[in-house]
Amino acid sequence: MLLRERQERRKKQVTKLLVKSHLSRQLQRGFKGGVALMSLAYLVARIAMGVVRQAVVRSVAKALALVRRPSRGDDSGGGSGGGGGSSSVQPSPA
Repeated sequence: MLLRERQERRKKQVTKLLVKSHLSRQLQRGFKGGVALMSLAYLVARIAMGVVRQAVVRSVAKALALVRRPSRGDDSGGGSGGGGGSSSVQPSPA
């Protein structure tokens, strides 16, 4: 367990160092580096919006499927046989 914690900590340190180094090199390049960073930010934003869009589409599709499909205990939803015996209206005695 201790080894995994050390590996995780080391991985985080190396990742931070690499990101910091890459950003500083890009910023030192001036305009071209700025364009590269903006391109990367745009790509990340497009991917994130695609993930959000896909989640929304799946949620709406799931909600629509639940609305269209009758629940298991409901006999009155479609099907043949005249609507089930328990849900028919009984005439009142006159």
